[in-house]
Amino acid sequence: MSDCVIAAKRVRLLNIVRRVLAVILPLTFWFPLTGNGESLGVPFWIVYLLGCCSIVAGDILARKWNLWDESTIKRNDISNWMFTVGVFIFVILGLIFENKLVLLLFIGMVYFGVYSLGVLFVRYITCTICEIGWGKFSGIHTIANKIAGYALMLFIPIVAIMERLPKQIFFNKDLSHTEIEIYVAWALIALYVVATIEELILAATMKQFDPFRKSIFCKNQGRRSAEMDM
Repeated sequence: MSDCVIAAKRVRLLNIVRRVLAVILPLTFWFPLTGNGESLGVPFWIVYLLGCCSIVAGDILARKWNLWDESTIKRNDISNWMFTVGVFIFVILGLIFENKLVLLLFIGMVYFGVYSLGVLFVRYITCTICEIGWGKFSGIHTIANKIAGYALMLFIPIVAIMERLPKQIFFNKDLSHTEIEIYVAWALIALYVVATIEELILAATMKQFDPFRKSIFCKNQGRRSAEMDM
């Protein structure tokens, strides 16, 4: 069995693990050692961090072995969305039971969610352009896209840490923690918008389909890098 086949099986296994974690994540609200309104609790952090690690590990394996075919992308997207839904269900439970920290997380996610609909629409246009031009319904895995995705994963830990920091360390002491967290959410939204616009421009201007194009400033480097890593 070749190393590439083994890597593909590991990516599929990581996707399955992430789907299982997506189901477990909302249930951690009732696990022992769950936060009492001031923290999210140990069970949540264990499951959430395991899910994030599975995303990063899957990306590394897929990029190294050039495994981003249509079926792999779809399975990966489904697993990621399931995990995101698991986080939202946990948030809703926090709202129902008035968990203070989860409420603040929800505020930040609402700000992100308002713009994510627009981002998803633009990405659908990008994938459609790629399908019309090269027969592949696929996005472009730029560095900006990866940074935006990892920034979203870090959003919850950042908010959790900020909640425990004294207000005196911030530049404007009159701002509440909630206001600061909303600014962080806006920064995340801006990063996503930039990454999405770059992807759309690449799809519309590329002369040769290159799903691994690193950025608009690199000329067809992504595919070549993927092949060199194999």
